[in-house]
Order: sequence, then structure tokens, then C-alpha cells
Amino acid sequence: MQEPRGPVLVSIPVDDWDRPAERVPMRVVSTATRPEPWVLGQIGAGLDACDRPAFVIGAAVDRAGAWDDVVSLAERHNARVYVAPMSGRCGFPEDHPSFAGFLPAMREKIVELLCGHDLIFVLGAPDFTYHVEGSGPHVPDGAMLCQLIDDPNVAAWTPAGIAAVGNIQLGVLDLLARPAPNARALPAPRAPSPRAEPSEIMSVAFALQTLAEVRDVADIIVEEAPSSRPVMQAYLPITRSGTFYTMDSGGLGYGMPAAVGVALAKPGARVIGLIGDGSSMYSIQALYSAVQLKLPITFVVLNNSRYAALQLGPDIYGGTGSFDQYIPSARSDNTVVYKGTFSGLTFGAIWSFGRDAAGAGNSPGQGTCVGPVPGSSQTCREWSTMLRYDFNGYGVAGAYDEQRGGPGAAANFFDGTAPFALSDPGDKDVRMQLNGYGHIGPVKLGGGWLGRRVETVSPATPDVRSNLFYLTAAYNLTPAFIVDGGVYRIVNRQDDTRGTIGALRTTYLLSKRSAVYLQGAWLSNSAHAQYTVSQGGGGTTPAAGVGQLGVMAGIRHSF
Repeated sequence: MQEPRGPVLVSIPVDDWDRPAERVPMRVVSTATRPEPWVLGQIGAGLDACDRPAFVIGAAVDRAGAWDDVVSLAERHNARVYVAPMSGRCGFPEDHPSFAGFLPAMREKIVELLCGHDLIFVLGAPDFTYHVEGSGPHVPDGAMLCQLIDDPNVAAWTPAGIAAVGNIQLGVLDLLARPAPNARALPAPRAPSPRAEPSEIMSVAFALQTLAEVRDVADIIVEEAPSSRPVMQAYLPITRSGTFYTMDSGGLGYGMPAAVGVALAKPGARVIGLIGDGSSMYSIQALYSAVQLKLPITFVVLNNSRYAALQLGPDIYGGTGSFDQYIPSARSDNTVVYKGTFSGLTFGAIWSFGRDAAGAGNSPGQGTCVGPVPGSSQTCREWSTMLRYDFNGYGVAGAYDEQRGGPGAAANFFDGTAPFALSDPGDKDVRMQLNGYGHIGPVKLGGGWLGRRVETVSPATPDVRSNLFYLTAAYNLTPAFIVDGGVYRIVNRQDDTRGTIGALRTTYLLSKRSAVYLQGAWLSNSAHAQYTVSQGGGGTTPAAGVGQLGVMAGIRHSF
């Protein structure tokens, strides 16, 4: 009865259905609680007095039937409107002039996107949901934080500001009943997504753009394609209440059976299940239920030929990936690949016709380039080449990787400075690497250099360079007990950031396939640097100039 209401499991003892029972008379019971007027009064006064309000909309807005009322409130205050992190429903039309986009589940990024607003009003959502802990303030300095939420437990852990607890729609109606505020300028509109063009290998952007064009706006989207969600948010706008459902947090195999459930709950509505190929593997039997029940469901499987959650694995502390997260997670699609070995000499090359990978971007920190563009030989292109020679326990290698810019592309140096756009095909993000290894007695030594050069055609965006040097060593104390480690140093003069990592790991082999390990690393950041010790994953970003210690123990098994 009490909000927030949701699915309920009712367990009936096995013989209760066989017992006679009296009918329960119909009753009228209140199911909504109005937020306290004096708390709403403080929120209303803050809205009236601020200059640049921002609304952050969560799933409870749609659940409470407050979609139209929230639109009216945002229009009254000329507020910019964002979707809360990990929101399971859409609470605001994504084609509205005030719509500004989606907040990520990262504290520092949320503060960056909300910078410039002097009042943040969160409706129907926690403020905020974080995927990683992060650090620093929860809202920009000087901004007032307000919340209208139906769940007192969520209000209890709101970190600051004013929280009104009660029915979202009733609270918004009370705020609309206040006298109209002074006129404000309209917020700047959200930049439109570049149009996705057809290509030999269909991009996710083009597939979802086409789906948006052919579907009825009243069709219901049930989504579990997390790798493609940023592209979906750019190319498949939700514009009506009750037409989008996804997970409020993580989940495994939710999407296909949820689509069946939504179709059963809303007879006559067309349901589109938007599912990743990895997500579909958990509950593919939902197809049987949909067929047997003759439900109006269309399943669209976005196949990127991998299950991303298994590829991420645990964060490994230290290494080149701590300073450049592209290195352990590099990927490109629409590619032709060759690799061959000839008498110790290995040669490899990759050519991408146009990066359009989804999820965290083409690779971490590289944005979301739109893919091949007809008539442009350089937009979103990528090519790499590698040459390596190994002989009697010694080896040397060199590699070159170049990515070209295009709509959605970006460059991130992972040092705490904001990523910048590489929107022109003439923009380049180049990595060059030289390394080698050898032996001194029983000790294996390695070392190398990784240089990065980002060059843009725009004079407003300066070129940036970084140099990463590393030295590693490994020693078998016994045939089953291995100790290895390394020292890594990066210098970025343009950003005035430098970092040093020392890493050490011990591994004990239980068998040819199984091992236990313990590893740790210490990171030292220069005064302006915010590198993280975790490589290949988000980790926790420290404040500028703050070091980090990472320790991890685990068991590894190769199948």
C-alpha cells in the first residue's frame, strides 16, 4: 500500500485454494501521501529565487503518473532537464527543448555536467546513484540540492539539501499551484545527434535510428542492452509516458522475460524487446513463452559478438592500463585483421572502416564515433600495425595505432582533465610503442615506451602529448611460485600531469590451469593529476595530487 509500490511475491500454501472462504467487501483505502507543505514551500521558494535550475528526473515520476505535470513544472521554470543515473523508466520527453541528456553514474562527471546550475531539483530518484564511489562534492559548489521522492529510505541517505517525501504527482501539483516565478531565459538546447548513415556492416546507431523511425511512438521499449545504451539514448528517443522499461541497477537476463511480463500487463500494446546478445543468453526460453501466449512482441538483438561483463574481469592494479585505459580494453569494429608469424617474426595489421562500438565508447575514453560515413574516407577510421621479433628468450616489438575523428569521437588522457571532442576527420589520436624483453640469469626483464599524440585541426583545441615509460621484471622462486612487478612513469606536459606506479604480484600455480595470486600497487600523482591505480576499469578516481594504494587477492582458472 505504501509508496513506492512494485512487484509483490504472494506465496500460497499448497491446499489454501481448496478451502472455502468468505468474500472480502470492497473498501476505499488511501494509497498516496502528500508531501509536507512546509518542506515543499522551501523547495518552491528555492525554485523561485534561483537563476539556472536543473531538474533530474527518475523512474518514480513515470510510476506516479506525473509525466505531464513535471513537463509543466519544467516549462514554468525554464529548467534544463536530465535523466537520473540508472533510471528504470523515462519520466520526461527526450525530444523536448528543455531535455539535456542523461547523467552517468559517476560523481565527478555528474558535478561536471551540472556545473553552472544554482539549484538541482531531483524528482523521483536518489541523488545520486553511483556505479563507483568517486570523491568530492555531490553537486557543484554553491548549488542548492532539493529532492522530491516517494521512498523515505532513499531520502534518509540523501547526502545534503532538502528532501520532501510523498507522492510525486501530488508534490508537483502543489508546486504548480504556487504563483508563477519571474521569467527566465530558456536553456540552451541539446545538440542533436549526427545522423547515422548506412554502411556495409550495420552500426548500432543506424539500427536504432531506423527503429526510431519505423516504430509507433506508443510502442513500449523493454531494454537490456547495456553495451549499446549510450547509443540508444542518442538515437532512440522516448517521448511518451509508460513506453520504456529497463533495470534501475544491474541485472542478468532481466530483459526478455520482462518484455513478456510487460506485454501481459498491457494487452494490445506493441512491445519491443531491445536485448544484447550476451543478455539474451540468460533467459532465451522467454521466446517460448511469447510464442505460446501469442504476445505482440518484437525482439531486437544487438549482437556485438561478445559478453562485455566477462571481458572486463577484475581490475588489475598497476601497469600501462592504469595510465591509459585504452591499452587493456582496445577494440574497434567494422575491421579487417591480419596476423602471421614467420620464423620468429610476427606481423599484424588492423583496418577499421569506421568505429561505431557502443557502451563505454569505441574503447575507453574514445567517445562514440558514428561509424562509416559515405563520401568521407577518414571519418571514424582506425588502423594499426605491429612488428615483433622473438629469438632464444629475447624479443623486441613496435606498434603504431591511429584513430581519426568524427561525430561523437573524443580523446581522454585519464589524468583528471576533461575529455575533448575529435569531431573532424582530420583530427588524430596516435599511439606509438616500442618495447623489448630479455633474461639476466633466471630473471626476465622487460621495458618500453608508449607515446601518445593527439592532434586537432581546430586552433581552439591545442595538441596534447604524453610519454609513458616502464620497466618490469619476473622471477620464479620455485617452478610454481612466481614474483613479478614493475615501475611505470607517465609525463603529460600540456596538462601538467605526471604519475608514477610501483606494482608487485606473487602467483602460486596450483596446476597448469589454476593459480592463486596476491598483487598490489602504489600510485603517486603530481599536484594536478588524477590518475587511478585501477587499470582497465573505472576504479575510484582520487582528488588531484592524491595517491592511491590497491591490493587484490584471487584465484584464476583457465578453461
